[in-house]
Amino acid sequence: MMHQHPCADVRERLEAFYDGELTIGERIAIQNHLGECVACSLAADELTTLGASLREFAAQNADRTA
Repeated sequence: MMHQHPCADVRERLEAFYDGELTIGERIAIQNHLGECVACSLAADELTTLGASLREFAAQNADRTA
């Protein structure tokens, strides 16, 4: 299967994708790529999991310092 966007480019932009820093066209292109590419989809899932873990860690530490 041929992807419009090279995987390296997509993975490089995943953080910006999740942070809402991309244009709507860029977001759509990455969403489409993630729907087609298992490897990039797994990388996106890892980033999502990492972000959730960091938010949980920050919340736990905020509770301890409050």
